[in-house]
Amino acid sequence: MGLPQVQAYLLFSPQVGSLAALAGFASTTYIGMVWKSRMSSENTLRVEARERVDPLTGMAMPRVFFDRVDGAIIRSRHLGYSCALMLIRIENIDQVVADHQLESPERVVLSASRTIADALRSHDTATRLAGNRFSVMVEGLENDTANKIATKILANGLRASEWGLPGSDLQLQIVLVELDGADVAFAEVLVLLEDCLRKMIVQANASRIRTLPRITGARQPL
Repeated sequence: MGLPQVQAYLLFSPQVGSLAALAGFASTTYIGMVWKSRMSSENTLRVEARERVDPLTGMAMPRVFFDRVDGAIIRSRHLGYSCALMLIRIENIDQVVADHQLESPERVVLSASRTIADALRSHDTATRLAGNRFSVMVEGLENDTANKIATKILANGLRASEWGLPGSDLQLQIVLVELDGADVAFAEVLVLLEDCLRKMIVQANASRIRTLPRITGARQPL
C-alpha cells in the first residue's frame, strides 16, 4: 500500500478517526487543566504575597512585622544580645503633597520607605504601620548600631530628591528604645514609643531623634 493509500485509509477509517479525535480532546483537556492549575497557583502566590508584603512600600505587612519582632525579642533574650525598636513619623507629609500637587500621599510614603530601607542591614526589618508612621526592628546591636541607623534614616530623608521627590526633603521624627533581654511584647513597646512621639510632635524644637531608656531584665509594666 503506497503512501497516498495509507493517508486515505487513516482519513476515512472510522476507528482511526475516533482515536485521533479522542487523542486531540485529551490533549486539549490536559493542557487546559495544566494552565488552570498554573493560574490558580499563581493567584494563590499573589494573594499570599499581598498578605505578607505591602504592595506600595515592599516592606513587611504589620501582622508579619509584629510576629518577626516578637520572635526577635525572644531570640535576643535567649541568646543574650540586644535589639532596638524604632517608631518613625513623616512630619511634613502634607506639605510635600501640596508642594508636588499630588492627589494622594502614596508617592511620599514610597520615598520615605526607600530612605528607611536604604539605612537598614539585611537582617533588620521594617513596616509601614499606617498613614505617615513606620516601625523598624534592629536586631543585634553593637557599637551604637541603633543610633547610627536612625541617623542615616534621618539623613536620607533630607536627601528626598534622591528618592523620588525632587526639590523636597522629608522631615522625619524618630523615637527608639533598646531592649536588652527584656521580656516584653512588641505591642507594649509600641505604646511607649507612640506616647513619646506624641510629645515630640507638640514640643517646639524637639530633637529629631529621641532615645528612651533601655528596657532590660524580666517582664515589667511599661
